[in-house]
Amino acid sequence: MKKDNNHFVELLQNLSLNDEEQFFVNNAIHQLKDNHEREDLVIRNLIGDFRPLALQQKLSPQGLQFFTELVKPNFKEDISLWLPIWLGTIH
Repeated sequence: MKKDNNHFVELLQNLSLNDEEQFFVNNAIHQLKDNHEREDLVIRNLIGDFRPLALQQKLSPQGLQFFTELVKPNFKEDISLWLPIWLGTIH
């Protein structure tokens, strides 16, 4: 779910989630806008925040849909990041 930073902040601001989920999203917005943290780190933190709720089946339908999008693999991006490392390990 890699997006440009402004688009991702807009997406987060437009979510309508329950109070617990919204707390995590508001924290992510703060990290992106005020602390200027990298989007990939913020997404990783969101996944970590939402995962326990998902395992306990405490996510709202909207929260579950959002979490599913967060954890959906992006093969194009994943391969471009890891291919040099994989190729470097082949002798």
